[in-house]
Amino acid sequence: MFIWAVLFLGLAVIQVSPAFGEGSSRALPVSQASWPPPGFKVAFVGDGNSADVLELIKAQGAHMLIHLGDFDYEGNPDRFERRINDILGPQFPYFILVGNHDIDKWSVPGGYQERFFKRLNQIQGASCTGDYGVNSACSYKGFFFVLSGIGTLGSGHEAYLREALAQAPSLWKVAAWHKNQTEMQVGKKENEASWEPYKAALEGGAIIATAHEHSYERTKTLVDMESPRVDPLWPDPHRLRVGPGATFAFVSGLGGKDIRSQTRCLPADPPYGCQGEWGKIYTSNHGAKHGVLFITFHVDGDPRKARGEYVNIDHELIDSFTIERPAEARASASVSPGEEKTLLFNSEWGPVRIHIPAGAFPAEATLSVTTPPNFPKAPSSQGELMNTEKGFEITASQPLSPAVRISVSMQYPEDGLSDSEEEELVLAAYDPYQNKWTAQPSSVMPEENRVDAVINHFSTFQMMRVLPLESAGGPRAFPNPCRMSKGCGFVTFAGLPDDARIRLFTPAGERVLDIPPGAPGVAVWDGKNESGQPVASGVYLALVESPQGRKLLKVAVLR
Repeated sequence: MFIWAVLFLGLAVIQVSPAFGEGSSRALPVSQASWPPPGFKVAFVGDGNSADVLELIKAQGAHMLIHLGDFDYEGNPDRFERRINDILGPQFPYFILVGNHDIDKWSVPGGYQERFFKRLNQIQGASCTGDYGVNSACSYKGFFFVLSGIGTLGSGHEAYLREALAQAPSLWKVAAWHKNQTEMQVGKKENEASWEPYKAALEGGAIIATAHEHSYERTKTLVDMESPRVDPLWPDPHRLRVGPGATFAFVSGLGGKDIRSQTRCLPADPPYGCQGEWGKIYTSNHGAKHGVLFITFHVDGDPRKARGEYVNIDHELIDSFTIERPAEARASASVSPGEEKTLLFNSEWGPVRIHIPAGAFPAEATLSVTTPPNFPKAPSSQGELMNTEKGFEITASQPLSPAVRISVSMQYPEDGLSDSEEEELVLAAYDPYQNKWTAQPSSVMPEENRVDAVINHFSTFQMMRVLPLESAGGPRAFPNPCRMSKGCGFVTFAGLPDDARIRLFTPAGERVLDIPPGAPGVAVWDGKNESGQPVASGVYLALVESPQGRKLLKVAVLR
């Protein structure tokens, strides 16, 4: 079967690091994975990196760490990194962002930024775009996070954060910076970050990670950050949700420096004061010790569930809570004619990512993605597709068909499919006029539980299995004729045996295109020749060759 190559573009941001010279650049890809592997544990800490804290991180088996700024208070990047290497190892995934005590040694040769950018290059599967630790979007093993210098260093943070979160390909996202707003900590810190990044993270469905105040505090689920308002549907301090319009924020600043007191939102014991927004507070009022917040993603076999635990250096569990990422009812985005955009829809069985190239529409359009109330029990064009009841529906604000192909990536759950059954998966489109399902050009990524496809119209789409047909008359082509002027974008060849190759010719015997063997069952022709040019209207000969024999089909294309 001919498998279309599907390319999903990451954030169009170039790595520029003054530590490597003005004008140096490096484009870094964003991971295709949409969620972390089971039991993926991330450590969050700021304001120091004492040996006791690093030993705790090692003992807890963290898979990566985000240091939330103010590294060592010594201005000694070499000693800071050596301490990490001695305890966690030189290839441990240790990500950093700039804090106010790090500025002097941040961008100098051999400084923090240069050292940890080089370390990034040694971490297999990790990638970052942008100005590392100041305005950078990163991905590691399906986990997406923004490392920002908000309130500390650089500019344009809010716009960058919004764009990064809007384009983020992952189910779980974290927006991390060092400084706080007064209402987002319980000590004496003043407003130093502005509310815009908090709003951007809230709207983008990202967990907010900060430090700066030397204590640990975590909110409940909030639907308003500036005037803290607890989600009325999720008031439980130990059960949180994250999604567009709802998230939580935390301060994890007990990395090794002095421990400060609670001066806001007293009393020091729950229920705390202020607006009831705090889920847990741990300061010198509580006899706090240095410690780390660990969040483990993809727990209990559910990629939408995470578990947070704050543990101190005596291995005492101070805070424990669950986080859920509920499925969305709808995702929408406006697309301008010259704009490239990626739309992420978190369906109940996994993320669906839709990449819209620039020039897809002649006018501005709003696209919406939803889960349909049902999937029609209709046959496929030749009856060889099996329903899975997993899919989505794409609609546009006006009756437009894209002028170029749109790339779609759909994650599917690990629900007992065998290896051979996974290889049979395709994305199929429903045709309401003919009441039939039609396979789209698809490829399967079994190691990532993902089906990639390209589409040229909007409809209801379903992940389906291509089943071998024993009595359907062998290879066949549909629609036939393919009326390109009326929306036909592809000719589908179905009922193909294993290792089938299709050779297309004109009636005069001139070669048009060879479609090499691929996955069994289905192949697709887009009406173009081997030079990528549209063929003229007419009848074409398709010679299907396989170890089982040959069959000649006639295919008509009408422009």
